[in-house]
Parts: sequence; structure tokens; C-alpha cells
Amino acid sequence: MEVFLVQPIKEAARLKPYFGCSREAASRRLAEEKVPAVEIAFERMSKKRGRRGRSGQLRVARWMLSFLRPYGGKLAVMIACGLAAAASEMVVPQAFQYFTDAIYPRKEAGLLAYIAAAMLIVLLLLIGASWVVTYVQRYIGERASSDMQFSVFRHLRTLGFSYYERSPSGDAITLLNHDVQRVQTFYREFLPLAFTSTLIMLISVCFLIVTSPKLSLVLIPSLLLYTLIGPYLNSKRSVLDSEWIRLQGQVGRRAYDFVSATLEFRVRGTSERRLQGMLGELGELQSVHLRHLLFAYLAFAFQLLCVFGGAALMFLYGYRLVQREELSVGEFIAFHFYFFLAVGQYMNLLSSFAQQKTVLLHASRLYGFAQQQPDIREPDVPRKMENVQGELTFRDVRFGYPGGAPILNGIDTVIRPGEKVALVGESGHGKTTLLKMIPRFYDPDEGEVLLDGAPLRELTFEQIRGAVGIVFQETYLFGGTIMDNIRFGNPEASDEEIFEAARAAMAHDFIVQLPDGYGTVVGERGAKLSGGQRQRLSIARMFVRDPKIVILDEATSALDNVSERAVQEALDRLLVGRTTVTVAHRLSTIRDYDRILYIHEGRIREEGTYEELMSRRGPFYRLAMGEPPLEEKR
Repeated sequence: MEVFLVQPIKEAARLKPYFGCSREAASRRLAEEKVPAVEIAFERMSKKRGRRGRSGQLRVARWMLSFLRPYGGKLAVMIACGLAAAASEMVVPQAFQYFTDAIYPRKEAGLLAYIAAAMLIVLLLLIGASWVVTYVQRYIGERASSDMQFSVFRHLRTLGFSYYERSPSGDAITLLNHDVQRVQTFYREFLPLAFTSTLIMLISVCFLIVTSPKLSLVLIPSLLLYTLIGPYLNSKRSVLDSEWIRLQGQVGRRAYDFVSATLEFRVRGTSERRLQGMLGELGELQSVHLRHLLFAYLAFAFQLLCVFGGAALMFLYGYRLVQREELSVGEFIAFHFYFFLAVGQYMNLLSSFAQQKTVLLHASRLYGFAQQQPDIREPDVPRKMENVQGELTFRDVRFGYPGGAPILNGIDTVIRPGEKVALVGESGHGKTTLLKMIPRFYDPDEGEVLLDGAPLRELTFEQIRGAVGIVFQETYLFGGTIMDNIRFGNPEASDEEIFEAARAAMAHDFIVQLPDGYGTVVGERGAKLSGGQRQRLSIARMFVRDPKIVILDEATSALDNVSERAVQEALDRLLVGRTTVTVAHRLSTIRDYDRILYIHEGRIREEGTYEELMSRRGPFYRLAMGEPPLEEKR
């Protein structure tokens, strides 16, 4: 943070520990340390921070309102109908005034019939206009809310693989479940209320002033009192409401962990401690909820006090004006209607504005998320490839994760179509990182990766990832049926194609033995299946997908010997005729590979077939024999 001091700029660093303090407290503490020009520094810092805060809130507000832009025509219709509905509503007090002052004293029944007919017409107009306003409000609110939610989903998709690696999945879930829902209330609740309340309040105030300027002064004490205290109560209620929702999510996560890891807790004898911790969080949740209810009741009670206190002043002063004949009885009755409309709508509007401060905090998180730029972008004018052969070329590929040391330090190799290549070496030397370059999860810092001679940067994600299939060490299965999980590889696949893929993946036999066969629900993350069964389903997905390039990231390292043999047999069928790149720690699984690349410190230190590398007795041989790399030997 830039700080302007009279003394050298190094003194600015001493201000950092006091940024959370009040200006006076920090100034006093810094003055005791004899930091010069403290007042000047904090004055300028506070002004600068205030400007940033206000400009930031304005940017967030503009971003929220931008989702209303496609519905400008409907907004115009809503405003026109809203004006008609509000004006119609104001006719009712005018009719009572006319009845009291003109019709009732003269006993003119005929005129009363005309007034009743006019009132009926106005009532129909009010109903029709109100219906249109309500419908359009809901339509705009729901559409804008859905657009905002969809934009967050779409942006989450565009951020790519790097975002998910550096950001916990819980952050994304909180954004989608908690922050999005809170911001959606801006479109669904606040905007309709703000529009209706503002129109009715403004028109009511105009009628109040026209009816009796003197009596209109009674609005000032009620509105002023509520303006001074009401927003604080509502803001406190909103903050506690937000805290309550946050704690609900925290308790929910703790409850999920407690249920899903019950066996682990019991084995370690920590169930009781965990339970007590969850009970403590439940107690905190209850305390926050009770405080939220307290401030909600206080806000409501204070609103009633202001409304009826103002009404009492209105009756006292209005009675005197009627006695002096400065105000007719009919005008006083009409004023009564306008008063309650104006004061009630103003308080609702102010209360809603106070609650929007909390919504703005959630919107700020979403806005900050929306401003994140993806690390990997598709080309504006992509190159088209008709038939992918599967040749991969790495030209002097260098890469390091942001803020970290270089991982790849000049990878040069060509993997021919249909060739099976294994990447081996010690952990942390770049094997998995090199795999991530193939589906373009990351781009090299220097050099390039080519598919059939075309740089990956010039191809669309659909072209690249349509040609690449990946079998991970941990297979993710959805909580649906086996049929649905295999079809995930190719949503257009027929049932017969899925059966053929399962047979090729050595999965058909165990599937048909399940109670519901291909209709068996596998449970959350495939919990009802063994590790080997889950891997064979993932291989069936690859058969259905039919990729030209297959990436195996230690696909069998977590399996027992029996499961590994079954999965390896399925993989052998899958890899026939496909370009294959494998990261393997079990060297027995890559004996028949066309080439093995030994990766060390981000470079290819040795390559060849299994027999060739073993005969050289170099780094690969030492790895296979369990010996440390040569440079580590003493």
C-alpha cells in the first residue's frame, strides 16, 4: 500500500501492523514510536481507502445491475404500469375525501352511484396494472437471477484446471450455493420491493403536501427518528442473519464429516471429542439465531413505534386544523391514508436498503470471482483439424507453477501415432506436469506442444480434449447408475455400444451379476464398487469415447494384485492402436512399452525400451533396483 510520509518511504512499513486499528489509536501508538508525519499519512491513507471502497461498491453495483440490461423494454412496461397502479391506488383516498366532504352532507345518492362506478373502473385498472407489474417484476427477477447464476457457472468452467488446483472445491461450492443465493434476493426481493415502495412513497408524499402542507410536517419526526436508528437495527439483523447462514454451512460440513468418517473416529477413539465440538458449534449457531431474532423483533417494534407515534401526532395536529377549518374532515381522512402509505413504504424501503449491505458483501465476492481471468484461453481464430492421428511433439517445453521453481526444464521429444510411451522417475520431477500439457490444462512458459504438427494454442479445447482420454488413479463416479456413468464418456452412445465398451473393459461380467445390472446405482463416488471395478468402468468410458490419445496417470497403483491384473488386461485392450502416455511407478506394467522416458529435474535423462534401459545400468536401472539416483549416492 502506498503511503505518503515526510520521512523516507521505509517508514511506511511500520504502519502495516496498525491498519486494523482506528485512526486515532494507530496514530497514538505510532507517535509513541516517534514515526514522523503520522497524521498526514493516516489522513491520506483513509481518504484513499475510502475512495477505493466507494468506487469498489459502485463497480459491484453496476455489475449486479448489468444483468437487467437485456430486459430494458420490460422494465419500461413495468414502470408505466407501476405508475398507473400507484396513481389508481391514490384515487381511493380521494374518493373517500369527496364522499365525506361533498356527497354525504348533500345526501346525493345519484352522485354516489357515479362515484361507485368510477371506483369500480379504477379498481379494475389497479388490479390489471398490479398484475402486470407483479408478473414483469417476477419475470425480470427470475431471469436476471438465472443469468447471474449461469454466468458464475460459465465463468467457473472457463477458469480451467489451474483454478481448481489452487482453490479448494469448498470455495466454489460456497460461491454457488451461498453467495449466489444471497445475491439472487437482490433481483427476486429487493428490486420489486424497491420499485413498488419508491413509486407509492413518492406519489403519497406529493398527495400529502397537496392536501395539507402544514400537516405534512408531522412526517419529519417519524421519518427522522427511524432514519437515525432503524437502519442500525436492520443492519445488525442482516449481519447476524448472514453469520447464522455461514454457521449453518459450517455445522452441515461438520455433520457430514462426522457421519462419513464415523468408522475412522471410532477406531481412533475421537468420536466423543468430535461430537462435543459439533455440539459447541450448534450452541453458537443457536446463540446467533436468538440474537438475530432479538434484533428482528426490536426492528419491528421500533418501526411500529415510529409509525404509530407519527400517527398520534397527526391526529392531534390534524384535529386542531379541522377545528380551525384549515382542513376538511374528508381531507383529514385522505391524509390518514396517504400518511400510512408514505411512512410504511419509506420504512420498508430503508429496511431493505440496510439489508442490501450484507448482500453487497456476497456480491463483492462474486464480482471478484467474475474478474478472475483464465490462465488458458482458446484462440480467437482456431485451426481446424479433420482427422487426428495422435502425434505429440514437445519442443523445448519449460514450465513452472506461479510462484514456484521451474518444473520442466527443456523437454524435447516426439511421440508417434499409436506409440506407447511411459514416463518414469522420482516423485516431484515433472512427470505429471508434463501430462497436464497434453490436454492443455497448462501452457508452457517457453516452447510449445503440438498435436499432429499443430500447436495446441491454435486448437479449440473441444478439438484437443475430444482427442484425449484420461484414466486417473482415482476414478470419479457419479451417484447414478452404471449405464449413466459409462455413457458419460459419450452421451450419444447407444445401449449396445455401452455393452460392447463394458465387455472390452472386462466389466460386463461383474456388472450383470449385480442385482440391477447396468441399472445398479453405484452410490456416492461409486462407494458400492471396489477400486478395480471403478477403474474398469472408467476404462469402459474411454472405449465409448474412442480417443486417439490415452493418458494414464498411475491408473493401477492403488489396486491390489488381483484387481491390477484385471484392470491391466482391460487397459491392454484399450491401448491397441492408440497413442499412449503413462506415468507409472510399478515398472512391471510398462515392460512392453515402445519407449520409456526417465524424467529427472524436468529433463529427459534417459530413454529407450525396458530391456535397453536395464542393460545400460543407468538411472532407470537404479530406479528399478531401488537404488538412489547417481548424484545422490555418497
